[in-house]
Amino acid sequence: MRPHAVELVRRHLSVGAMAAGREELEKFARATNTIPLELAMSRQVSLLRDIAALYRAVRHLRHHRPRIVNYGTPKAAVVVGVAAFICRVPVRIYTVHGLRYETATGFRRWLLVKIEVLACSLSTKVVTVSRSVADELIAQGQTSQKVKSPGPGSISGVDADKYARDENARRDLRAKYRLEETCVVSIFIGRIAQDKGMLDLANAWASVSEVGPSQLWILGRMDGSSRALEAALDALKERTDVHFFGHVDDIVPFLSAADMLIHPSHREGFGNVIIEAAAAGLPAVTYRVTGCKDAVEDGVTGIMARQSVDQLASAWQTLSLDHRLRKRLGKQASDRVRSTFDTPTVVSAHLREYRA
Repeated sequence: MRPHAVELVRRHLSVGAMAAGREELEKFARATNTIPLELAMSRQVSLLRDIAALYRAVRHLRHHRPRIVNYGTPKAAVVVGVAAFICRVPVRIYTVHGLRYETATGFRRWLLVKIEVLACSLSTKVVTVSRSVADELIAQGQTSQKVKSPGPGSISGVDADKYARDENARRDLRAKYRLEETCVVSIFIGRIAQDKGMLDLANAWASVSEVGPSQLWILGRMDGSSRALEAALDALKERTDVHFFGHVDDIVPFLSAADMLIHPSHREGFGNVIIEAAAAGLPAVTYRVTGCKDAVEDGVTGIMARQSVDQLASAWQTLSLDHRLRKRLGKQASDRVRSTFDTPTVVSAHLREYRA
């Protein structure tokens, strides 16, 4: 949301930023010239802590008396949404960055759906980061008049120049790992978690790695685990053609050195890493799921597979084996990012919802 805050301040509006974590909040406020409003709030449901957070949110809103409140995540939407409703804030916008219930089951899914319904009902407008998330909310019973999906998708677009391929970085990083230009590097960037498709990725790599000289690079931190995922990751760590880099602050050299993005997530709000990779000229292999199907144009900027390991492996192999196809889809992906997902265009589309 940083580009949104910067643009609002540039338009001479007073903007407050409400979040937990004083150090990061104050850093954000200094960078954006916004008012820091600390709001301690746990991610998990905790009745006493949530009531305390609600009390603090009400105090902030009564003191500053905003005309518009924009909140994201279901938990923040409920706490801050209730506070904004109590304080009679005229415009209450819930920005939906994804739907956690899509990969949940049983009671947890039921609860997450109910939380989304409550968050939407507290809001005067629901803004989604992709058309497919909006479609899912409408299918769950939200009215199309309330749910909006501004612009092409994503929350802030992408700075295409920042992620453009750096040929020097490509040469240096591939030389460091002694890779010939014919070696196809597939890269995964994100949380290492089951809902990000890591188990599917591990199982598919066994067959994909056999089609020719190739490597798999994995960037990101562990986020939850299961016995099956731990076993699959342990097996990958034993292989010489797989490298784990952990969290990386600057992903541009890695994108520059890679040949394709593999992103088998089971759900997204919008696949931001897909358009970052596209800016570097990388085509993507993804599942045809919420959020990803907004970031990838199937057969044009990447390949979307049905959600199964076999289909993932087939799409992955197709792109691995065809150099010309990778180049063509990568060029088209880069062109699409520059023409459609540039930051000013996306941010302006979202900010129009503040006036509408």
